[in-house]
Amino acid sequence: MHKIILFFLLNFLVIVSLKAQKDIKIDKESLYGFLGDIDDSLKANLPLPNFCVTGNKLLTNDSLQGYVTFIDLWVSHCSPCVAECYAMNLLYNKFKGYPKFKFISITPDTDKTIKEFVAEHNLQFPIYRITKENSLKLNMGSGFPTKILVRADGKIEKFVSGGATDSEIANEIIKQAFYSKLDFLLVQH
Repeated sequence: MHKIILFFLLNFLVIVSLKAQKDIKIDKESLYGFLGDIDDSLKANLPLPNFCVTGNKLLTNDSLQGYVTFIDLWVSHCSPCVAECYAMNLLYNKFKGYPKFKFISITPDTDKTIKEFVAEHNLQFPIYRITKENSLKLNMGSGFPTKILVRADGKIEKFVSGGATDSEIANEIIKQAFYSKLDFLLVQH
């Protein structure tokens, strides 16, 4: 319980600090989306739900064993998902050189929608399709966007649902939530 309270307090302080530094407009939707679901912290150390996605190649839980994996679940009509595009490009480019790192961007959108979205937002990473049913199973019903950091043993290290609707805030959230954890996990492998 203390971790949850500390998480919310730290996140609130980050938002206030960003607002003070850059005079970024923070609305109720950004704040709520950023804080995400209280249950997110309870999903750590659970095994990643079984899944199967298609793209350039088939990916399943078994194909990810031994890799530190970052999973981003999104849909094109989701404002926080759009706001995170730049942050996802940065994260992908920062860590893609690690041999034991996998970045998986997953959406239930149609091929046509994906193609248009990639072009519009200059996405630089591979995107995989998943059925709506399987996306809800993988994000454990938490909605979009959902980011899941999975250890090489297949267990969830960090699970974050929701996000900010402002791109600068989204980028800062992603950096603070995942960069140090990724650095730590990848050094171990």
